[in-house]
Amino acid sequence: MSKQPTWTMPRASSRARFHPVAALGSALIVAVNGCKDPEIPPPPPPKTYQVSWNGMEGKVDEAGVRIGVSGSRTRLVVSIDRGGGATYEVLGQKGTLDSVSTSIQVDLADRLAGRTWRELAEVDVGGTLIIRWPEGSHLETKLPPVNMNFGMGQLFEGAEGKPVLFGDETADPNTGDSLLWVTITPPELVGRDGKVSEIDHLAFARAAPEAKGKKTCAGYKDDRGNAGPDVTLNLKETIVDVFERRTGKRVQTRTFEPDELCPSLVTGGATQQDSMTPYEPIRQWLRSLVRVE
Repeated sequence: MSKQPTWTMPRASSRARFHPVAALGSALIVAVNGCKDPEIPPPPPPKTYQVSWNGMEGKVDEAGVRIGVSGSRTRLVVSIDRGGGATYEVLGQKGTLDSVSTSIQVDLADRLAGRTWRELAEVDVGGTLIIRWPEGSHLETKLPPVNMNFGMGQLFEGAEGKPVLFGDETADPNTGDSLLWVTITPPELVGRDGKVSEIDHLAFARAAPEAKGKKTCAGYKDDRGNAGPDVTLNLKETIVDVFERRTGKRVQTRTFEPDELCPSLVTGGATQQDSMTPYEPIRQWLRSLVRVE
């Protein structure tokens, strides 16, 4: 009888056996440790921006910001475009700028009442605008002088027949020596150029609702020399009312004849136009109402 083969398990070697998964893990560890993180450049240093002013408009090209200052009634208006995320500080007011446009208003009534009308054409508000961006950049600029004549004219325009007072007004020693023609652009002072709080009377001119007559104006040509249509001039009288500023009381009214001068320029192909305000006759009459010493 033949001897059957005998199969036995080999004994474990004292040397470490190869394990494919463990070997793969080791390779991964070696590969990962061998890679370095990409270097991230440091952020740019904060900038100090400069504002380029042109009159009452400023721009910061590097930051894409636009700044404008103007007057509205007795308020200074500072408009800032495209400054989103930044904070601002100006004349005691603070806040955060909108991404599109931000309007900041500061009441200057107390500062304006003691100035003359001519001084209002260039008011140094003495303010500094500061803008700070989140990354640390900033700008600091002195606000330019602001023309407040138009804004103050707006204040008076809405006061026809109503008193306009500037806080605790002191007695005016020269009552009757100054008048402001409100409804002309820009408003025009007649008489003594004292403080705004010393203006005695306000004049308002308006066209009569109905035309007194009509006039045909002819001979117009376009830029190529072609004959244009005739224009019918609606001849309207002008009514001027004068009020006491402090009481709103009407003290004078006068009606002026239409100015029959044909317009030198007609735009948009218009064939109807109202007659112009007779400025010079009105000026002469207003001057006669002002007491001159």
